Amino acid sequence: MQNTESPFDMDQLLTAASENKTPFPEPVLIKATDGTNLAVRVYEPPKSESGPIAVLIFYHGGGAYSGSYSFVGQGLAQKYNVKVYTPDLRGHGLSEGPRGDSPSATQVSVSDIDSVLGYVLEERETAKDLPIYLGGHSSGAGLLLNYATATERKTPECLAGYLLVAPQLGVQANVARDDSAKRKKPFAKVSIWPFILNGITGTMGHFPAVQFQYPTQALEENDQLVSFNTVNMANAISPTDPKSQLEQMVTDSAVAMWMGADDELFDVAKVTASYFPGCMSVPNATHLGIIIETHELIGPWIHKRWKEGITEE
Repeated sequence: MQNTESPFDMDQLLTAASENKTPFPEPVLIKATDGTNLAVRVYEPPKSESGPIAVLIFYHGGGAYSGSYSFVGQGLAQKYNVKVYTPDLRGHGLSEGPRGDSPSATQVSVSDIDSVLGYVLEERETAKDLPIYLGGHSSGAGLLLNYATATERKTPECLAGYLLVAPQLGVQANVARDDSAKRKKPFAKVSIWPFILNGITGTMGHFPAVQFQYPTQALEENDQLVSFNTVNMANAISPTDPKSQLEQMVTDSAVAMWMGADDELFDVAKVTASYFPGCMSVPNATHLGIIIETHELIGPWIHKRWKEGITEE
């Protein structure tokens, strides 16, 4: 039975993390367009003559950071021969910048992603034909919907597709679980008026309008978690029109989506019915628990496309 005292179950993820003895790679620092250093962890596959078959840049969820996604990087690199980059959003994890904030929404949803992609493209010079995928979990997936449909982005032609895990489709998407209102602590408490006022005056971008309900102990023990997002940051990671954005994303690129059947926040049936019929339901997976097995979802999907590419050649 799900615990209605908490917005979601962290025990499965925390237990798995405590049992994972593989150290995180030290992050590399990438300069954003405004000079802010963005921390990115890089997971290299075992050395082989053939090298990796693909590259994945995977973004974390709201208030989280890249270290929570080591299962994704380690699993895909070691088992599926995929090179993985897991960035910390500015103001999160080990990236620089005021906590939970951004100079503007497009700085995060366009410019910073382009900066990371530019770095990856430079590193990829020795294997120019490697496909590059963008992936994200929860708000990290929402961020990618905004990026994929932004006219200002610089490098869309280099992308082979988007991989969305338990996507946060925005507060107006109407995909919340029917029993989510019974929970005593919703994951995020949103103040609407700063968004309205910012839309009118443009003066509330740095106001902390979204409060994340992470357990107090988790915040005290890990200073890389962020307890709030400002209006600018929230706008960066929240899709503005998820239905049309997904339709455009599918038109332009290959897209895959997975959600946990036991996701505490979002109802996979509602997402499938209204937004993405091809969304794959993962049995017994929760909103955070799905992170532990994400590599087993994405890995076979990338391998299938890789093998199809070899066959076509």
